[in-house]
Amino acid sequence: MLSPVELNVPLRRLVPEPVLTGGAPLIATLYDLIPYLFPRAYLWNEDSRYRYLARINLYREADHVIAISDSSKQDAIRILGISSENITSIYPGVSDFFAPPAESRQAVLQTVIAKHPRIRANFILYVGSMDFRRNMIGAIEAYSLLPDDLKASYQFVLVCHANPLDREYLMNAAKKYKVAHRVVVMDYIDDHALKGLYQACSVFFFPSLYEGFGLPVVEAMKCGAPALVGDNSSLREIMQVQRARFDATNAEAAGRKLTEALRDETFRRQLSTYGIVRAQYFTWRRAAEETIACYQKLADEAAR
Repeated sequence: MLSPVELNVPLRRLVPEPVLTGGAPLIATLYDLIPYLFPRAYLWNEDSRYRYLARINLYREADHVIAISDSSKQDAIRILGISSENITSIYPGVSDFFAPPAESRQAVLQTVIAKHPRIRANFILYVGSMDFRRNMIGAIEAYSLLPDDLKASYQFVLVCHANPLDREYLMNAAKKYKVAHRVVVMDYIDDHALKGLYQACSVFFFPSLYEGFGLPVVEAMKCGAPALVGDNSSLREIMQVQRARFDATNAEAAGRKLTEALRDETFRRQLSTYGIVRAQYFTWRRAAEETIACYQKLADEAAR
């Protein structure tokens, strides 16, 4: 069974027929329990809350659960009461399309500037969404707290799927923090353009409040971007360099960490090298092999 929370089908149809009629083992995939952890942001509507709680209860009924990170696994153990023996963490993979540049970062930057006229110089990159936990306003505030010389030297480029109202909301925040002239909001871009931004950025800045995995971070790391991330959830697993993490709930702490990285070129080079190596672990081949092994073990146990 895929994630019962992700599927937009009636609850009674979530469990596959072979499980209902043939007694086949049921394995459910868990991405995260973020709505449960932040109910005021996600479950303020009574119908949504009822639907969500009914669906996550299916994890308790599953024979086994596959979580996409150790953080999600521990949340399931703590919140849902699932036994640690009945849940396995298997990281997803990241496409090999994302890779370090074949040329220098400055050369890639010049190509990016030519393709995206609003980007005119070195830049800090954020890739995410308007989702509450992605903390976009906090990211803008943290950028605004940079020393003036750094704001003058580095634009802040935000990539997200933003409708006109979202864009207005973000730019109003940028105006509030007096950085609108240095903030660039980019709507949907394809993977080729995204790869170029990852490769060209001076720092990838990701002040997310909580993640099930953290795909944008691994994509950025695979492309050689020095990544700074919130010190929480699965981001601690992906970015194991403590110095590269910060309190994402504190804009001043985030701004200080961003300042530290921008002032220290050696630190950025170290993060770039580390990220390329670390990101090599997150492959679809490894994810597939571990998933097959998990399914096979459960099938063998059921056959006894």
